[in-house]
Amino acid sequence: MRCPECGSSSMTREVDKRTGIACLVCDGCNTIFTESQVEEYWDNNSEPESVSNATNADKCESCGQSLYRCALAFPWEDGNNEYAYVRCRYCGHKNIKYGYGEDD
Repeated sequence: MRCPECGSSSMTREVDKRTGIACLVCDGCNTIFTESQVEEYWDNNSEPESVSNATNADKCESCGQSLYRCALAFPWEDGNNEYAYVRCRYCGHKNIKYGYGEDD
């Protein structure tokens, strides 16, 4: 996820000790957001360059969060990925997706 305030892609997930509410803290500008605030902002203001065709039912192999609206990287797009993957916007895990233009 990117920060709505400064655009930094480096955000840390923390839990507010007073309220117990999970929040995201931007490592760039130190602004604190709830996850829903960040998602709502980007839902209303932009689309990732490549969006996966994942549905709400598709889950990250690492953290179990939805892959809906996560960025898709096609094979060799980042220079060394043999297979397409969807990067989880919650934990950053690369979820391999087969059948997206790999060399036969």
